[in-house]
Amino acid sequence: MASTTVRSTALKRLERVGGAYFLLEDDGSKTGPVCPQCYEEDKIAVILERANGGASCSRCRTRYAGVEASAEGFKQHIF
Repeated sequence: MASTTVRSTALKRLERVGGAYFLLEDDGSKTGPVCPQCYEEDKIAVILERANGGASCSRCRTRYAGVEASAEGFKQHIF
């Protein structure tokens, strides 16, 4: 079973960099990118996971070729 972390997006700010959204951390660093489909459609920030040749969303299963993700696979991070 996947590990799930749930936090309100009100606790974190999102910053758009190019076509991607990143969570801004308290120390100024960025975590992400978050899944644009989940964020734009449902206002849920799910951190994309590393996948072969890109990234994928564990929530909606969308794959993003050529996208570099900061989260390891097989975990679901929802903020």
